Amino acid sequence: MERTARALTTRGPIQEYIKKRDYTGASALLEFNRKAGDENEVESLLWIGYCSFHLTNYQRALDAYQEVVAAGKSKGKKQESKESGKEADGGDEEEDGGVPHEVHLYMACCMYYMQLYEQAEKEATKYSELDEAAVRREIKEKTAPANIQKRRKELQSENMGKDKHGMAAMSDDDVKQRIEKEVTLEHSTQRAPEHADRKSV
Repeated sequence: MERTARALTTRGPIQEYIKKRDYTGASALLEFNRKAGDENEVESLLWIGYCSFHLTNYQRALDAYQEVVAAGKSKGKKQESKESGKEADGGDEEEDGGVPHEVHLYMACCMYYMQLYEQAEKEATKYSELDEAAVRREIKEKTAPANIQKRRKELQSENMGKDKHGMAAMSDDDVKQRIEKEVTLEHSTQRAPEHADRKSV
């Protein structure tokens, strides 16, 4: 849940409430702003979920996160209808309309505290699947032939004085493996910085 607080931006008084850990005040203000027609509904819902979770109001937090997912799905359907003539390789991310994958993990936490263990496990599994799919998409993008050549040049310039011949002799497969390790490490660090392997690639 801490990642949501860092990922979202807070505005004005809400930021002060969150800093003071006054989740009741923040939640009340967020609900008021939302009913008054806040311009960023999804961000408000994420903050409402965050505050409600910290107030142990797990049902309200779950409802907020489910609204975020529903908003993302409707957004995804609107984009899909606009791009009906285009072929998209969106995968699982398009299914959620750009909703942060962590929302499914937050929903799982709420369900767990509500003793809905099977549903919590399904949401946690969905988060893992979406995250793994995102890693695969990024690896696929970064290991395109042009990107492999670009990364090889970067590695050569980084190691100019060190092992000049070793970097030049790197095959495409070696560079591809290096890129895969870097992407995997980056995602694992973002997901759980305290458990990430800190060794260099």
